[in-house]
Amino acid sequence: MPKPKPKPKPMAMAIDDVDGDQQSSAVEHKNALARLEKADPEFFKFLKEQDADLLDFDESDDDAEEREEDEDEEVEEEDDDDDSGAEEPAKKVRQLKIKTDRDGRKVLDENVLTSLETALDEERPSPSAVRRAVVGFTACVARVGAEIDPPAFVIKDEQVFDGLVRLCFSRLGEALYAILEPIKQERSVDVTKMDDGEEEAVKSGPLSRFRRWKKYSAVVKQYLSDLLSFLGEVQEAEVISATIRAINKMVDLYVIFAKLSRQLVKQLVRVWSRKQEECRVVAFIALSKLIRVQPDMFSFIIKSCYLGFVSNARLVTEETWPLLALMQQSFADLCMIDPVVAYQYAFVYIRQTGIHLRNAMIAKKKELVQAVYNWQFVQCLYLWTRVITTAVKSVDGGCESIQELAYPLVQVIVGCANLLPTVKYYPLRFHCVRALIRMQVGCGIYTPAIPLLTH
Repeated sequence: MPKPKPKPKPMAMAIDDVDGDQQSSAVEHKNALARLEKADPEFFKFLKEQDADLLDFDESDDDAEEREEDEDEEVEEEDDDDDSGAEEPAKKVRQLKIKTDRDGRKVLDENVLTSLETALDEERPSPSAVRRAVVGFTACVARVGAEIDPPAFVIKDEQVFDGLVRLCFSRLGEALYAILEPIKQERSVDVTKMDDGEEEAVKSGPLSRFRRWKKYSAVVKQYLSDLLSFLGEVQEAEVISATIRAINKMVDLYVIFAKLSRQLVKQLVRVWSRKQEECRVVAFIALSKLIRVQPDMFSFIIKSCYLGFVSNARLVTEETWPLLALMQQSFADLCMIDPVVAYQYAFVYIRQTGIHLRNAMIAKKKELVQAVYNWQFVQCLYLWTRVITTAVKSVDGGCESIQELAYPLVQVIVGCANLLPTVKYYPLRFHCVRALIRMQVGCGIYTPAIPLLTH
């Protein structure tokens, strides 16, 4: 005897089945939609016309993946000791027991470090492992003396501290990019055509560059901020260089945050103008990459570098002379990245030296003369000499405007040498002659250097 056909469910019950079946399999979802179509064809047709995405359900859909990740993250928030990822690493992390000290703070020991190393070695690290690594690095920042909020972990072993810092510098940057899931495209940011024909970067660029930006942007920002805090506290040249190299890998993410990117420039300029030669070179590389990734920051970087150079040129010794020469050449190389904009600042600053010289020549007051006869003024002459001669050698277009500043700079150098032609200031005159000779050789022009030596 054939079984009686089941009665179709009322419309409300069918809709409830559809709403309650969001986390079920794709087959069950399709069955629910089929029951809805039989129960109320008109309502089903209405849904199809108004929201077709609701009826298109694929088992491999990105939304399903996001729901699964959300469930994993909810489990992680309920129990911070749990972790997600591959099956074997996940089991190890779940079995891991985190110790606490007398104050009730979680201690990041060798076991936790080993679990992080295992998790970050995966081809696609789990978001929870990346979060824990970021929290662990925050503990490293607190350990070096940065004034930050008390972190969730505390590190008491020097070897664990060293191992975690090395792990974060080598793997955490790649892991952050992995969980963000970059979208391959030709341009780093979306560009919109304005009414006047100019192009403007869209503020929502990160959303078009990374699939998971909205979900993990807070984790990324925390790590980027911690890197800057760490760089501001460490003093050893090797650690400073390693930190900047780690930052250099994350420049694409720094430019997304306007405030962090400006803080980054200040930290890099501080290293570029005050630390050892190796650190200065690494900082210069990071600055040049920052300009190429975010051209809008060129003006801010050039001004910051110039002020950093001037403030550190007050005292010149045998030890600082080669470092100042390095800064001059690296500054000139930065100017060649965008010579059109660099010309505007070169014009203003060379004009400023000319104003100081004119005031000293007119008034002949001691304080005005000292504003010219000092190491800062002389080093500025050397700096712009290097910029102009580098522009002459450059094959890139746009450097012609900087080359035109050779004549006013030569006039300032000659005026500086003739301001007080006394025996006391012969050493300063020799520096002016050296700058003129460099201009003559580098620009292929005549400079009145010989009269200054025979006067």
